[in-house]
Amino acid sequence: MSNQTSGAGAARLEELLSTLPSKVAMALRRVAAQDDEVGQGEREALVRTAFEAVGYPEYSPSVPIPLASELTPAQRALVECFAHLPPQPLWAFAVPEQVWSLRRWLGLDPPGALEAPAPAWLDPDGAPLWRALHGHDADRREKLQRLPFAQRLEIFCELSLGAYRMGRGLLLSTLAKVEELATLGDEGGTVAARLADWLVSVADGEDWYPDGRPLPDTVRWGVFVALAQAGIPIKPAWDRLLPPPRGVPASLVERCVEAIPAERRAAAIVAAARGEHPHYIETALLALLSMVPDPRLVDVLRDITESGGGRPRRALQEDLHTLATDDERVAHAVKGFPFKEPALDLHLRAVDMPSTLSDLSDLQRRQFEGEDGDIDDLDFYTLYSVHDATGAQLYDMYLFCHSDGSVYRRGTTDEVAVFVQCGVADAEDEDLGNALDYALYTYRMGRART
Repeated sequence: MSNQTSGAGAARLEELLSTLPSKVAMALRRVAAQDDEVGQGEREALVRTAFEAVGYPEYSPSVPIPLASELTPAQRALVECFAHLPPQPLWAFAVPEQVWSLRRWLGLDPPGALEAPAPAWLDPDGAPLWRALHGHDADRREKLQRLPFAQRLEIFCELSLGAYRMGRGLLLSTLAKVEELATLGDEGGTVAARLADWLVSVADGEDWYPDGRPLPDTVRWGVFVALAQAGIPIKPAWDRLLPPPRGVPASLVERCVEAIPAERRAAAIVAAARGEHPHYIETALLALLSMVPDPRLVDVLRDITESGGGRPRRALQEDLHTLATDDERVAHAVKGFPFKEPALDLHLRAVDMPSTLSDLSDLQRRQFEGEDGDIDDLDFYTLYSVHDATGAQLYDMYLFCHSDGSVYRRGTTDEVAVFVQCGVADAEDEDLGNALDYALYTYRMGRART
């Protein structure tokens, strides 16, 4: 799917420009120039000049996009020009914003699910489905559930990629929850295979983000689960559609991973994990390691921990050790992980927090002043004592909203570490920082030792 202005597309673009007022043609030629000198602001101004010159309506959520048959010849010529150009800022006017959707709307490319005539019970006049679904009519959204799953899946994918600028409420009512997809049989498999090819072409096309970001999770879940449930062999090009392994039942994640040939699973999982929140991905990768005992998954886990985004290194070591003890294949996969003995063993004990500022001891008040000189409410603070392996208290620790705060040498205002977003951001030495991270993690995970 290419929108390059070359070959037949370039010839058609010139033909269309020749039918438009010179003012419009000049604006579009400037827009078509792939020149860094044409900034976003100028590009938007040129697009507005062109649309306003032919009396094209502006976009409004309350007014449906017109049918292509309702356009004047000049309006039709104008919007078709954008079907032969790289993506442009069309957001201010009543047209599909994506080039692939624009081409389907104009009839230049074969129709998708949204261009098919609406069933009579939804629109007795047989308008295109996208037009019949316009608005916020809850009853119409509920009726979508009467459509066959395969059709709903296709509609869902098109809406998820922004077709016809439909609202999120309609999108969410189109397809069953991901958990419900696990009950599917082979329905939807054929259309899912066609959609997988189409989604890959969208991700590779000029319509998609130039930074190559993944397609929406919701689309990948819908299509990949349908493929897996139907037993459709997964093509190598579809591996990139494997959704991130989080937020759904583990059985569904495993079903999708199992659908990929064994030799490609690790690479697909690593790609799906890229850019995701470390906490969720870390947990999912540990759960998948027994199914896919591959060093590449361990490398991702190590990178997450070393970047400070996941669980403390010691906690990860313990989890990997447990998995490796139970499975020789996992033991082989984690051989390259550099296990380290902790240099310092600390644990936390919750301390009753004074209820009012007046109840603070002189030391606590001075420690709080070191935290923030303008504290007027203790409700969001938690106080801990920090102990070594013998039980001796070494430090006092305060956390605001259970995530940010300071650690002081016991009985002093000597700050030795700072927590930010549930992790040590600064400490007087690395071993102390690692030990405090692990102590807070184990306390929260219910592994506190007394």
